[in-house]
Amino acid sequence: MIKSFRLFMGLALLSLALAASSWGQTGQRPGGGPGNLYNPGTVVTVAGIVVAKTPPAANGLPQLVYLTFKTAKGKITVFLGPDIYVDKLPVQIQALDKIQVTGSQITWKGQPVIIAAKIQRGHQVLKLRGPNGVPVWGGRGRK
Repeated sequence: MIKSFRLFMGLALLSLALAASSWGQTGQRPGGGPGNLYNPGTVVTVAGIVVAKTPPAANGLPQLVYLTFKTAKGKITVFLGPDIYVDKLPVQIQALDKIQVTGSQITWKGQPVIIAAKIQRGHQVLKLRGPNGVPVWGGRGRK
């Protein structure tokens, strides 16, 4: 019984790891996130202040990290990437940080959002996606 449970848990963790590693590449992603809608033709760069950041997942499953960002034109949601990548970055973006976001501005679920490719805070730069929107956390986006 214990061996069966361990085998089941091992397979479940392996499946989760494989899903997380492919999350952010082309095609649909877990949770129906907007990442596959990145459009190099709609790239903008905006500056502003972080109002809020996604709270950590209570269930421990990978989730999309996003910011509520206040610009001169109002608030907008900025999608960064999966927490298993974003939370390990050397620079952590927090509420009240003054940042500059470069990414694809699209409409998702009827609201304008930015899928971040790069975030700059002072002289620190976080690269999240390449010029065509390929995420750096996926195998094809790494250099």
